[in-house]
Amino acid sequence: RVQRDGIALDNGQHLVIGAYRQTLALLATVHRAADAEALFESTGASIYVAVLNVVNRTETVTQEFQFRSPADATIDWSAGLYFLDDESSMPRFRIQGVPFGSPDAHSLAFNGTSGVQLTSSYAAFFQTTAPVAERWNLTLGLRYTEDQREYSAVRQNRFTDGTVSAAVPAANSGIAEQWGSWTWRLGIERQVSDAFMAYAAYNRGIKSGSFDTIVPPWLGPGDPPIALIQDPVEPEELDAISTGLKSEWLNQRLRINAEAWYYEYRNRQLPEQIAVGPITYTVLTNAAESAQRGLDIDITALL
Repeated sequence: RVQRDGIALDNGQHLVIGAYRQTLALLATVHRAADAEALFESTGASIYVAVLNVVNRTETVTQEFQFRSPADATIDWSAGLYFLDDESSMPRFRIQGVPFGSPDAHSLAFNGTSGVQLTSSYAAFFQTTAPVAERWNLTLGLRYTEDQREYSAVRQNRFTDGTVSAAVPAANSGIAEQWGSWTWRLGIERQVSDAFMAYAAYNRGIKSGSFDTIVPPWLGPGDPPIALIQDPVEPEELDAISTGLKSEWLNQRLRINAEAWYYEYRNRQLPEQIAVGPITYTVLTNAAESAQRGLDIDITALL
């Protein structure tokens, strides 16, 4: 079951809050919320029934304030500020009836955890495209982003007699981390003719660091009664280099676009499966380095 709702003053409907000499000042506000619930059941002739119930909840508000150059300006530019506030929670992560390897573990009606991650993100950006020679355009963009995340989690179990254990916070509940990063775009294009354009670009991108939202519930005797939140993964960094062309032929009845690209990742965020007692969890981890390369060709014809 998935439920989503939200409001937005976006989708191209920016609120124009002022103009000076045709320079626009724009304000965009977006609010989104979503709930998702998943229930997994397994059984077999000789296997005890296992039920996993997971609920995820997110609520996000973004605010962007942007200046743009006049539409007829020779040099195109935009600059602005961006803010994000997000609360992502897992109010329910319960395992019921899982064979823990000890009869004592079956005395629990469910083993549960809940956690919440708070995120604040701030950014300032500027990008401009300007002619540097006849039919040559140069694009320069720069952005600084600062992300702050905080994570808290508790364990709580309910027994078959209906009693509920005390909510035990994780040993490092309330752990917080902060990252700051620069990203950029450098591009050049050559308008060879009205129907043919060639370009090359170098981009640096960042995917913010994050805490893993899953804190394993208590797995019975032998498992520490107090959970420990894992250290957050580091930001993922991507350098993307591309070169390509865009062209139209046969009086615009045939369009051929092609691009060759090379991606180099550092601290790439990837899922990893780990075993905790009899249960296998998927957690987020950092890989060292990886690279991808490829060629994309797109052909569109009007018949």
